[in-house]
Amino acid sequence: MYPYVIEMSAEEKLSWKNVWTFNMDEVLDWTNRSVPETHPWSFYGSTKKVFFDKVDILKDHIWFPDPRDPDAIGKKISEITEGRGVDISFDGIGEHGHLAYEEAPDLMTHWTHITSEEFKNAPTRILPHLNPETYIRALRGDWDPPDKSLYTLAPPGAITIGMKWLLGAKTLMLFGDGPVFRIAAMHPPWISR
Repeated sequence: MYPYVIEMSAEEKLSWKNVWTFNMDEVLDWTNRSVPETHPWSFYGSTKKVFFDKVDILKDHIWFPDPRDPDAIGKKISEITEGRGVDISFDGIGEHGHLAYEEAPDLMTHWTHITSEEFKNAPTRILPHLNPETYIRALRGDWDPPDKSLYTLAPPGAITIGMKWLLGAKTLMLFGDGPVFRIAAMHPPWISR
């Protein structure tokens, strides 16, 4: 998607100076800190390289969840949108039907049961241990450095924007490819009612 948006922005002379991005996830190291932007799994680093550095977006308009202050991104969304939610959210669908890294707690900690309402209103949160299938899906990508096994670089956790903020968007655009949709449909996340 990014190459198309970059090309269209150049052709149409579109400016990104008034655009704010609230990105959904960042991966964390074993101490629950964001990996450096040079890490091959860093969403900030990879998005910066393939998109942000190629458009005229203002640096302070680029937001990622921060494990040092998980609530900061939600507060900024509320401030910028005056409580109305972002205009559009582009969401990838995972194997368990989750959006972004919004794995339901039941996927990893079967003793935790939350209601649908609690999950729907969940704030930005740290996931200290990602689901194994999430790793497998991520391992299928093209990564640098190509000479090093990606699993050796796999961070154990992530911070993910809360479902409250995803579902608060005026428009949701859902994405996935091939078997992901079939797997997600067969294995939806379980949440107590």
